[in-house]
Amino acid sequence: MSEGRYRARYVDSGIGINAIYPTGAAQAISGAGAVTLTGVMTSFTSTGAGDALTLADGSEIGQMKTVTHIVDGGSGVLTPATFVDGTTITFTTIGESWTGMWTVAGWVTISRTAGIVGSAYPAIA
Repeated sequence: MSEGRYRARYVDSGIGINAIYPTGAAQAISGAGAVTLTGVMTSFTSTGAGDALTLADGSEIGQMKTVTHIVDGGSGVLTPATFVDGTTITFTTIGESWTGMWTVAGWVTISRTAGIVGSAYPAIA
């Protein structure tokens, strides 16, 4: 693990998982593009129907990443390079978010949050 780039904030020695939070600046992305691995948070502004977002494989087991849909101009489809739970995560409503953790098998979903009370979560397909 690279010192200064990542910081462990949670350790559960009983199951052997160390959550790793990148310490880089948060990313703001508008429209299609690559989600960075250097910061734990990416804020996404959709600009059309199905803006394509990509997420590369993590660099450290336990690395965390959160993507939040903050401005609704359509929808966004996040495609992690290696995704244990499916192939894509689709954001359609402001406030929806997805948090994943990089494991030996790929990105796994830790949480999904609905944008509005009573609305759907980001869809995993």
